[in-house]
Amino acid sequence: MEPDDIAAELKEDNQLISSWLIYYRERKRNVEDIREEILYRTQQPGADRVSSSTISDPAYQRAEELQRKTEQDMKWLKTVEDVYSILGAKKRLLLKLRQDESEKPITKKKRGRPGWVIWVQMHWAEEYSKSSGLPIDCCWVTDDTLKDWWPDIINITARLAGKRGLLIEDKQI
Repeated sequence: MEPDDIAAELKEDNQLISSWLIYYRERKRNVEDIREEILYRTQQPGADRVSSSTISDPAYQRAEELQRKTEQDMKWLKTVEDVYSILGAKKRLLLKLRQDESEKPITKKKRGRPGWVIWVQMHWAEEYSKSSGLPIDCCWVTDDTLKDWWPDIINITARLAGKRGLLIEDKQI
């Protein structure tokens, strides 16, 4: 594999990881909805008559298809939860705020810094001040600090995802 190909693959992995970190809440809701649908479909009349070797009921077939898809998603959700639990307070707050920011209404993007930085920077200082008891002016972090912390969170997630085979499995799907 050529160095450019490796760099492109790593960038792609980082984008996938960022997506799981930032949109964790939305994806968790989606998985919960799918799990409810699976439960509903497997409780339909006739679902109990299906043998494990031949599945003829379309509702049951759809439930199995959904189950296969959610297994991978459940692994990712667990990975994000584990990352959240091992991060220090400052980076955990950054991750929480990135998730909060992703749920706010989309506004017009401006040139310059990534759109999330200013919003997160403001809210980070407020929330860290509340949790630490320090004055808000002592809690301000630079945009460079936030942008430096984010790759650290991605790298931790990448290591866990790699150990769990998630990055390889996603390439095969």
